[in-house]
Amino acid sequence: MNIQANIPKNSFSFTTIVGVDEHHVKELELVWPTWKRFKPEIMQNPLLIVCDASISVSEWNCKLKFLDHPDMRRVQWAMPDCSQREKMLNGITFGVANYVQTPWFLKLDTDTVATEEKKWIDPEWFSANEYGECPVFVSHPWGYTKPPEAIDTLDQWAQQVSQLSDYEDLEIHPEPGRDKVVHSRITSWCYFGNTKWTQDMIQYCPDRLPVPSHDTFFWYCAERQKRFYRKVRMTRCGWKHLGHYSSLQKHFQNQATPNVTQKSSHECGCKKKHVSLETHGILPNKALREKQGVIYLLSGTAHAVRMVVSIWSLRKYYSGPIIVYTIGDESHEIGRKLCRDERLGVEHREFPRMMRKKNATYLHKLAILQDLPFETSVFLDADTLVTGSVQELFDLTEESEMVATQFSDWTTERRTIRKRIKAWNELELEGRTKRRIHRLVRSALHTRPAINCGVFSLRRNATITKKWYDLAVIGRKTFICDEIALQLLLHYHPHKLLDCRWNCSPIYAKETKDIRIWHMHGSKHLRNNAIDIWWPAYQQVTEDNLGQICDWTPSGDGRLERYLEEHEIQKVKIQ
Repeated sequence: MNIQANIPKNSFSFTTIVGVDEHHVKELELVWPTWKRFKPEIMQNPLLIVCDASISVSEWNCKLKFLDHPDMRRVQWAMPDCSQREKMLNGITFGVANYVQTPWFLKLDTDTVATEEKKWIDPEWFSANEYGECPVFVSHPWGYTKPPEAIDTLDQWAQQVSQLSDYEDLEIHPEPGRDKVVHSRITSWCYFGNTKWTQDMIQYCPDRLPVPSHDTFFWYCAERQKRFYRKVRMTRCGWKHLGHYSSLQKHFQNQATPNVTQKSSHECGCKKKHVSLETHGILPNKALREKQGVIYLLSGTAHAVRMVVSIWSLRKYYSGPIIVYTIGDESHEIGRKLCRDERLGVEHREFPRMMRKKNATYLHKLAILQDLPFETSVFLDADTLVTGSVQELFDLTEESEMVATQFSDWTTERRTIRKRIKAWNELELEGRTKRRIHRLVRSALHTRPAINCGVFSLRRNATITKKWYDLAVIGRKTFICDEIALQLLLHYHPHKLLDCRWNCSPIYAKETKDIRIWHMHGSKHLRNNAIDIWWPAYQQVTEDNLGQICDWTPSGDGRLERYLEEHEIQKVKIQ
């Protein structure tokens, strides 16, 4: 299949993508004025900044004050169990897959300096070759691969990918004792990539790159598939790759350029209250000042209607800030509708999709917790219904780090819960990690209340937060990995435990007095025991048309769609 670039002769649409962490943001601050001065096309096209999520959003607001791009988007990127280099390279790669909408993108390393104003984007680079094939990327030539086993690793990986296994291995092997494989290839410090082809390649490794190298991976995919690409010496186009922060400093000292000797934003003395252009996870100033708030997550449309009903019910007992995080385009659109309805009074924040496989929703939930918007945050599942004050959730969290809730009267003695816990012993782990998981499982099987993660509250910087996420990632192939990870960890950390009145199942509840929060878990909102509770709330929400719900209900809620169809059929029969 040929990729058609369709590039006009006088215009070229691309998104510049840059990854930054604590180290590389210093480099970017040095080189940014040169990009603006000598490569104005960067200012005329979108800019995507992928930020290391181990640094809070408010800190990034301060560190990136110098970026004065008119069309900038910023995303937070987290990735467990890997080196810093691998994390950021994957962040840039998946940033293209998830956020770039232009036909092409320009990946620039932060140690790349623009040296002069000259023609550097030639339409001929992107034109078809003599066989009618347009390039999948355009990049600077290079002469070796490190580490030497990288190509062998990719050959082994490709043999397991059905779309690649029919192609021949590259069979480029290192010489004994050499720390590199010498051969012709490309490097990607200044790299134009075809967005569609890149997104296609990323589908072959949805969790992470098989080798921690952006240019090695895409060069390999193109070579294995015999796809056409172009090598262009970017050094002849007014670019220079210096490789290290110290080299950048020396370069600018020698140049003595006033434009790049500005005061560092890291010394600005701000108190982390600045809000940048539209970015993921950044709250407006009003929300930053709030100490307490409620957060929801919508990662798809199946729970969208139930979330509006939940917010409506919450507003009957709570007037504080509510943040709705959304993942995916359809969810984003619903989030925007809710934000526009002043009666709901919610803030909407898009969150990057970091994974797509099993348990992705649960892991995204825990990723959001890594940078909580409030000092004390209450998390409510979208399928909850509030029927009383939730203030106790906030108050108890002031006394401890976390407030969790019990599911019905279940304990870890129940066969269902024990089976879920024991499943962690079957994970394919090794060494210290395997021994640690086995210890946690043994301890968790002692008789304790069974936890449900549909309702909980958490203090910012709670000691359990990162450990909870990291453990859930280890168990991501198990059933409801976030919930069992909390079951394994909770008793090691300061917490309060509330009974099932705060997370009450309409199916399994033994006690229904003074219920504060119903939880319609597992799409049970229309079951016999639940419909009398949930349906009147839904009717009121549609009557008031909150969040323009009448335009999009039932959205992705298949159970509700079937119920509404049956309801309409019944009405016709009565008439």
